[in-house]
Amino acid sequence: RTHVILVGGMSMFSHKSAGRHAAVLAPPLTLEGTSVQFRFWSWGTFENHNTFPVVGPQYREHTMSVSSFNATLDAAMRVTATKDDL
Repeated sequence: RTHVILVGGMSMFSHKSAGRHAAVLAPPLTLEGTSVQFRFWSWGTFENHNTFPVVGPQYREHTMSVSSFNATLDAAMRVTATKDDL
């Protein structure tokens, strides 16, 4: 019922570099050295040459440098569904 929404530059979620997007974080988010690996579910992407491949039943995965992640991420919001949302 509680999810983290990542909002940031399109390069976090696609091979495109222009524009902004939001996606639901699918844990875990892993920090290894100077790289961040994270999984996400996005309702705005579809299979074409710009999207990352699906690596799980419903999510995509991306690895980027910590500095790029920090520079590209605009916000991380915790969202909790209420009874009215379900």
